[in-house]
Amino acid sequence: MFTKVLYAAILYLLISYAEDKGNAKLALKKAWRSFGSILPSEPAILLLCGFILTFLNLQTISRLLGADSRALGLVIAAAVGCAALIPGFAAFPLAASLLAARQADDA
Repeated sequence: MFTKVLYAAILYLLISYAEDKGNAKLALKKAWRSFGSILPSEPAILLLCGFILTFLNLQTISRLLGADSRALGLVIAAAVGCAALIPGFAAFPLAASLLAARQADDA
């Protein structure tokens, strides 16, 4: 799926470049600046994910945020999410690693 999206983005960029070179170059400059602003926070987010997975075992996370936690779990998740301000590009991989760890423990 990622490959298809990447090819589509490249195709649209080439079409945009053929239509108006100035706008395409401006879009690439804006994208590069956006990437540059995200890049410095990446190591800190990776460290945070590592600490979470190291110091909190799966049972603790499941007890605090699982289906049985109900409203309290929602409040805890909202508070931690607001305090951490983790962008989506890091939150989704963290959630995927937690899910994979749970599936590995269940097996």
